[in-house]
Amino acid sequence: MLTQPLPQTTIRQLLDELASLELRDAKQLRDAIATSLGLVVEFNLAAALQVTRDEWWDHVRTGRGFAGSRTVAAAAAQFPMLQLRNPSSDTRLLVVLAHAGLSVNGQILLSAHDAALAGLNVAGVNLRQGGAASVGDLIQDVPAGLVGTAIDRVDVLARTHHRWGGVQGALIAELPPGEGIVVQGNVAASTLNVGFFWAEVPL
Repeated sequence: MLTQPLPQTTIRQLLDELASLELRDAKQLRDAIATSLGLVVEFNLAAALQVTRDEWWDHVRTGRGFAGSRTVAAAAAQFPMLQLRNPSSDTRLLVVLAHAGLSVNGQILLSAHDAALAGLNVAGVNLRQGGAASVGDLIQDVPAGLVGTAIDRVDVLARTHHRWGGVQGALIAELPPGEGIVVQGNVAASTLNVGFFWAEVPL
């Protein structure tokens, strides 16, 4: 038991040491200590990203992390797209990350679109070997026009990739039952490469 207060420099050293740990519990403990001592801990972007990664690996270890990628081939006068959709009959929430690339110079659109596309439905892969099948539907299509309500538009050079949230990636959407998100290219007759990563968590 301490009989006298710790020097402020010692306290801050302890907080810095806790911040360097790669566990969510360490961050929570650090924040609790700081709050109880009336200190302000500076926001650490690297630590925040680590928490996100730890949460993601928690999903993978418990069989709730999924991935799916498709190359949507070019078709004359058609627009390539891939949709991730949470069926309306489900009771889970999909938490989504995404990246995409286009075969030509153009724009990649991230759009909200709840109605299921009419194209090929492909299954996501559980990132824990032997885990349950995904609830989320991956649907690729090449309709004659763009769909949905654009959330983001990104200019890309041919055969380069864009990852929403930068190098580390960032959560871009939460899909309750019945909702979907589409990544699509705005250039007809182009090839689109898309990768989705998502977690399926209870509502």
